[in-house]
Amino acid sequence: MRALFTVQAGEFLVGDYINRNFGNKVDVWIPAKDRGIDLLITPKNFSKGGVGIQVKSSRPYPFHIPDGKLLSGGWYTIKVNDLKDGKTDFWIFVIMALKREPYFIIVPTKELYRRVHSIKKGKSAYLYLVVLQGNKCYDLRGLRQNEISSVVSNGIISSKRDYTKYLNVWRKIIT
Repeated sequence: MRALFTVQAGEFLVGDYINRNFGNKVDVWIPAKDRGIDLLITPKNFSKGGVGIQVKSSRPYPFHIPDGKLLSGGWYTIKVNDLKDGKTDFWIFVIMALKREPYFIIVPTKELYRRVHSIKKGKSAYLYLVVLQGNKCYDLRGLRQNEISSVVSNGIISSKRDYTKYLNVWRKIIT
């Protein structure tokens, strides 16, 4: 007998985190068919519609970050048409970390499309998201090593590559 559906590791981690931390306010649903929405979040009282979530997860990558400032980092491939179609409200990027909860970068789909489309034209885009000490989150894809060293040292990076304001921020999903 074939399984009706499977849950990917990243989807499980997001659903489990939401249930443990916000289970008194919302329910997490897993669609039976894959139509571009990995999870659906609804208020317990059904006072408003649900929030569609797309989840991308990555194993940790070491990236060559100087001075031991790297907490964790992940590598992601995004189909630009998936963003353009706008079936989901948010994308959540899960970055695994040793000895702690994963990091979650929670980005509205329209904002992610704007950022990705401005940096990369084409069918696929790639993100190298890193979390640094001080709760900073950046996309380092395409930067040379000297540029990465400069970003890590002084924290100056293009606003299109700065994902800090989306790091572990659940308030737009959980209301």
